[in-house]
Amino acid sequence: MEGLSYLAFAAAYRRVGAVYMDGDEILYWKMSGKAYSDLTYAADFVRQLIEEFAPSVVITETLFNAQRKGKHTRQVIATLAKTAENAPVLDMNIARQHSYRNKYEEADALIGLYPIMAPLRPKVRKYFDNEPRSTVLFEALSLAESVKRGPTELLAAAMG
Repeated sequence: MEGLSYLAFAAAYRRVGAVYMDGDEILYWKMSGKAYSDLTYAADFVRQLIEEFAPSVVITETLFNAQRKGKHTRQVIATLAKTAENAPVLDMNIARQHSYRNKYEEADALIGLYPIMAPLRPKVRKYFDNEPRSTVLFEALSLAESVKRGPTELLAAAMG
């Protein structure tokens, strides 16, 4: 939706990602390992970015759909969501949609829309490698894109 700005947060193993968009332009992205390991810092991370950017909408992942994530990651997601909920901003807690076969195809599709993210493209990993760190940024971008491109009713329901 045009004229709105979006700040989306995602958590994955050992990192939290944040992406800020103003309309169709990505203006900021950041990963934080400290926000993952320290729940107090995670809350401060969210508050600081909300204060800095004053977004129209803050987006986090719903815990209901994060069943494949570990216990601590779900605690981090809950902290991100609770902090956004308590901030003076419209917050949305949504299910992350999995419209692609894997995270790498999703990242490629998002890079097609936002070429600025191309340098962060995650390399496909071997089964014995750790997941590329940048995937959490694409998870956050996916959440923002879901709200941005989603039905108007989704945003209206969050306002109501």
